[in-house]
Amino acid sequence: GLCGAAGFLAAVAHWAWRARRDGRPAAFGIDYALVVTVAGVLGGRLTYALAHAGDFLHRPADLFRFDRGGMVFLGGFLLAVAAVSLWGRRRGVGPLALLDFGVTALPLGHALGRLGCQLNGCCQGVPAPAPWGVPGPHGACLPVPLYEAGFNLLLYGWLNRVYGRHRPGAVFGLYLLGYGAWRFGIEFLRGDVRQSWGALRGAQWLALALAIAGGALWQRRRGRAAA
Repeated sequence: GLCGAAGFLAAVAHWAWRARRDGRPAAFGIDYALVVTVAGVLGGRLTYALAHAGDFLHRPADLFRFDRGGMVFLGGFLLAVAAVSLWGRRRGVGPLALLDFGVTALPLGHALGRLGCQLNGCCQGVPAPAPWGVPGPHGACLPVPLYEAGFNLLLYGWLNRVYGRHRPGAVFGLYLLGYGAWRFGIEFLRGDVRQSWGALRGAQWLALALAIAGGALWQRRRGRAAA
């Protein structure tokens, strides 16, 4: 919870700063953060509940027990994308430009949230001996959440470096391509029980689809931005 709150505050601070850099009031970034957070939490929790439907059918009240954990990042991400697009339409701002704006902070908040996963002992990797493995609830295993945190910090720097240099949608495409490809690969190192569809896990199929869509969007939108 503390790491999730830290990630939220870091994203809010970034979006307020980025809004001022783009010539908008800081309140624009704060409003944006509220839309993303509410949609992200709802989408992440509902996706987790669908993936563990058997548990919640017996204890439906646990759906609202956020203190016990249980979020799916990709589910929250997709609902946040839809919510931001609708919010931007009402404000007369193009959805692609808004999505570019949003992903400049998303990896930073995600990195801090993954530190919470490591401290909580969830989302761990496959069993591994020292020095690669770290103590976990079921023995030594790879610290996959730390790998995710490190990658997201690198992605954060990369996206902010190219922001504003291309046409709207290009930076969002880069995020989908980069994180989708990473998530597809890192799932092979996850040691927790996950739903599988055929030869791959459900998260891998979704990550693969995001990477392909991101690559196509980047290919279409890359190029010098208008002044």
